[in-house]
Amino acid sequence: MGRTERFYILQELEKKLGSKLITLVTGDRIGVPTSLALDILPIFHKFIFEDEEIHDNLTLFLYSRGGDAVTALSLVSLIREHYKKFNVLIPFRAHSAATLITLGANLIYMCKTGELSPIDVSLTTPYNPLVDIKKPKRPGNILPVSVEDLNGFIEFVKNILEIKEPSELIKSLEILCKKLNPLAIGALHRAREQNEQIAKTLMEYHIDDNNKIEEIAEILTRGLYTHSYLLSRNDTKKIGLPVVEIKPEIEKLIMGLHFEYFNLLELNIPYSPEMYLHDDNSEKGKDILLHRGIIETIISNELESYTYQTKKNLKWIETFDENIKTKIPKLFERNISHYWNINNEV
Repeated sequence: MGRTERFYILQELEKKLGSKLITLVTGDRIGVPTSLALDILPIFHKFIFEDEEIHDNLTLFLYSRGGDAVTALSLVSLIREHYKKFNVLIPFRAHSAATLITLGANLIYMCKTGELSPIDVSLTTPYNPLVDIKKPKRPGNILPVSVEDLNGFIEFVKNILEIKEPSELIKSLEILCKKLNPLAIGALHRAREQNEQIAKTLMEYHIDDNNKIEEIAEILTRGLYTHSYLLSRNDTKKIGLPVVEIKPEIEKLIMGLHFEYFNLLELNIPYSPEMYLHDDNSEKGKDILLHRGIIETIISNELESYTYQTKKNLKWIETFDENIKTKIPKLFERNISHYWNINNEV
């Protein structure tokens, strides 16, 4: 069914929820994950300004492992400028920056399989340690550092080793700074402070109780110990977020739409260039196109879609292996382009 099925489900959800609906999915396919970034904003500008119907409410269908925290703030701010009420639908994963988006919603329609995550920070900066110091320029050789790992070291020193003397604490800090550049530590601290402030700003749109806002922000930035701790629907209710009960027929529609996107973006198939190239040995190789995310809505009774597309060129080349003193085939992969593009064919 594909596109026809998605159009039908979006129509039904809009009727049942009494709301304009936009979907935002950034894929987490193994090997080619996609993050939330500021390049989604022009698409939302277009969708909002091209819609001739007047809507008081906007509901966002959201699936993402996260990305840029400022993007979350910018997106919710944009939506709040044009709609009186903002809700989210969460079929499965809405982690990190997607959790931040969720904090800005008046109502959270969270399916039984829905997940939020902490909004703590893991950064990769030029000041981070290297995975392999012998290959400093190798792509992906910078080790990401989590703010919770940094806090874990400090807590270990103070509470487990029970080091209290200022001089001994300074020695511990000196050991840490030998392994981790102080500028990286400063960047982590600033990023966490930024995320916490963004979380509070987003909740202020619909929560009047400052103590409640502080409590939820504290839990999500500091209180869950690890970024891999996931909050279920019940957990999300317990911390005080506005999760609402979903009627079975609405949850069925939400999950149906989720599986349509899941199949379209091939999220259950790890990316492997070999599966596309097979035995193609031509000099030019083979160009492939991957759809890694989708944003779509209904405008003037037509489904309008944007997909995040990556175009690659794959080919086999021969390289000389110094260890075995012979030529061996090696797969060469080149990224030609990747961007959000209007695509009403998928």
